[in-house]
Amino acid sequence: MKELSDSLARAFRKTTYWIQSAEECVGLRIDGSTNPRVEVLLQQLQCASFAIITSDNPRAQRIPEDENETRRIRLGRIIEESQFEFRPTRHVADDNQWPVEHGYAIFGLSELHAEEWGRRFEQSAIVYGSRESRSRLVVVNYAPSVEAIGER
Repeated sequence: MKELSDSLARAFRKTTYWIQSAEECVGLRIDGSTNPRVEVLLQQLQCASFAIITSDNPRAQRIPEDENETRRIRLGRIIEESQFEFRPTRHVADDNQWPVEHGYAIFGLSELHAEEWGRRFEQSAIVYGSRESRSRLVVVNYAPSVEAIGER
């Protein structure tokens, strides 16, 4: 299983993942803290779990913004076609050393399915949470697929 470098794992932990709900932006951390607003959002959507996935900056390598935007559009289409409930997200690093990334909180998605989508978009990790557990970082074993290679 692939592991994250200490610096990359630290960067994920020192980021706030902002979920845009209909009423407000809900901040989420993966540092062991909880946010009761996330629980309320899960209850409102009648879901037990969620994943936060981005398509930005594959393999933790910065790419031009126009490429990130193209990838976001693809991810958004896949999510819309899946018919899962979702909300846009912004991922803001505490130290502003990494650009703000955009993604989606997808509700009701299984962890396995979320990992699949993370791999498809060449991500190093995703955020996963449920009513039963705190949000956590899930390392994705990225391996380029024929589809990913062909889309370049």
